[in-house]
Amino acid sequence: MKYQWCYNPVTVLILLSFLHIARSEIFTALVHMEKLLRAERTVANDIRAFVTKERQRLDKLTSIADDYENHSIEALQDTEKHLSNPVNAFLLMKRFTTDWYKVKELIEQNSTSQDITAQLEKTESESFPEIEDLNGAAAALLRLQDTYDIPTTKIAGGNLSKVALSPEMTAEQCFELGRYAYLQKDWYHTLMWMQESLVQYENEPVKTISKHLILDHMAFATTMQGNVHHAYSLTNEFLTLTPNHQRALSNKKYYEKMINEENEKNPRRRGDDGDLPAIKNERPTDSYKSSEEFINYEQLCRGVTTVKQKYLSKLKCYYAHNNHPLLLIQPMKAEDVHFKPWLVIYHDILSDEEIKNFKTTASPRLARATVHNPVTGKLETAKYRVSKSFKDRGFSNSIKTMIILVMEKVGDRLLLFEPVKVPG
Repeated sequence: MKYQWCYNPVTVLILLSFLHIARSEIFTALVHMEKLLRAERTVANDIRAFVTKERQRLDKLTSIADDYENHSIEALQDTEKHLSNPVNAFLLMKRFTTDWYKVKELIEQNSTSQDITAQLEKTESESFPEIEDLNGAAAALLRLQDTYDIPTTKIAGGNLSKVALSPEMTAEQCFELGRYAYLQKDWYHTLMWMQESLVQYENEPVKTISKHLILDHMAFATTMQGNVHHAYSLTNEFLTLTPNHQRALSNKKYYEKMINEENEKNPRRRGDDGDLPAIKNERPTDSYKSSEEFINYEQLCRGVTTVKQKYLSKLKCYYAHNNHPLLLIQPMKAEDVHFKPWLVIYHDILSDEEIKNFKTTASPRLARATVHNPVTGKLETAKYRVSKSFKDRGFSNSIKTMIILVMEKVGDRLLLFEPVKVPG
């Protein structure tokens, strides 16, 4: 039996339609799969970017940890020597106040940081300084700069003390010191430290702060010290960095108005060549700071003698024993340093071991130093006295011995003497 093929157009059309649908479904699946493959590549890139960013974060934290460890090892070799430099004290306070928040942000970027965060918060609450402590360290450093008439460049360069060196300050660190003065409306120190911050900024290979922040603070302080032309120049430089800053644009118009008014009154004030006048930055003063007492105080701190010439030859060093049995074998070393009033320094009263023991006794009892309020008659803390001290009231036998020895020399006048203090 022979089969004959019968051509049926409808059958062929159905078959072709089926093949088309099948190929369409395969094509659609391939498109989706290709899209998935592309997504896979994107995910791989995203993971690599995350790992790179996380590695950078961990590298930065490792660098911070290494810096902390190296600094503490070096400083703990001689804590007293290291912290006797007020720059070191200020930078240590800054490290664990304003700078610490940046470190915490780095740590908390990781979702698995709860354990270390809890441990750090415990350490922070028990040991870290407050912003008030940082401000106190900044105030002490500025006060020291004035008292000893130390150039800003010397402090920032780490050359404040030959005994205890400090690191060279960065532009950001100089800025923070100037900003403290800025917040206190101390334009004299603000201008000095913003100028130093700008110098450090230009010299440091890795910038630690944005230049426009320095210029902004510096321009205002310059204005407050009466340097309108310099403030105008700084504002123009600021606007080259941030052209659309509205306050700076407003300040520029204000400075232009002041300069025009000044030029109308004194057309030759700036000079024919248009150079800026010498910058003014006078130290603020008052009746007390202008007094002979305060001037003598600062001169004494700077090593300048205030003793009149006729008395200099009478100042001497000697052994004091007052014919007392306790002092005949080992008299006290005395040094007259002033007459009217009589001031004497007694040297080597205590041995190094006795001093160490007394400091050990005093450390747990250190408390914020206070001053006497002349109005209320009460003792209270003051911004200009942020140190801690301990007043000895008989806790140390070595101090009792010292007082007995001194009383043999000065007698009843010691009754007006304050309790022995140990600064901290």
